[in-house]
Amino acid sequence: MLLELLHEHKQLILTRSQARIANNISLRVTDADLVNGLPVFFEQLVAMLEKGEGPTPEGQIGIGEGAARYGKDLLRLGFTLSQVVFSYGAICNVITALAEEVGMQIETRDFHIFNHCLDVAIAEAVQGFQDKRDQQTVRQEVEHLGRLAHELRNALSASVIAFELIKQGVVGGTGRTGALLERNLSRMQRLIDRSLTEVRLRSDLPLEVNQIQVAELFEEVTTTARIEAERRGIALTTEVESGLVVEA
Repeated sequence: MLLELLHEHKQLILTRSQARIANNISLRVTDADLVNGLPVFFEQLVAMLEKGEGPTPEGQIGIGEGAARYGKDLLRLGFTLSQVVFSYGAICNVITALAEEVGMQIETRDFHIFNHCLDVAIAEAVQGFQDKRDQQTVRQEVEHLGRLAHELRNALSASVIAFELIKQGVVGGTGRTGALLERNLSRMQRLIDRSLTEVRLRSDLPLEVNQIQVAELFEEVTTTARIEAERRGIALTTEVESGLVVEA
């Protein structure tokens, strides 16, 4: 019986499972990290086999909670989603291989219970992994937005101070204070342009093709580009045929 196999060879099964995971995944983690979650699943599987039935609603909750924690732990350790699934596949392969090794045939009922437990565990481990990854993504987005807002605020504060000094006549607009204002306005422009580019690259909006007046587009671009060119001592000129239209 599968139950007897699990009782007699518990440590061997867990050790071999851990070795399979370690061989497949090139991560420098401790043995305790690698097998974390597998002993819990092992005991839950034994409990289901002792009852002679698949996971009850209460049993599914227990297996699911343990598997979800395991999925989150594997994300923390740097595992990929496919490696989460592999970690459960490892214990499945070890058990079936060991049964063949000792000449034991797994009964159909036990095999169904085993598969059902694995199905619940894998599904919840994957869900736990994804939930944790989504939380990390949201946190990273918030941190990124905070850094962007902080940089924009600093540049805006410096620009406001410089503008007030120039407006009050304390300093001229062509001196160091004017250059400070210009630098910070340019800095804000770069930050906004970079953020807009990121938004466009990550957007799932459908492609929209429109007719564009090339002369109008160049005029809009060169309005700000000419200022940057003059700062660098570069003469920027454009020549566009009026009425030229492109689809883009």
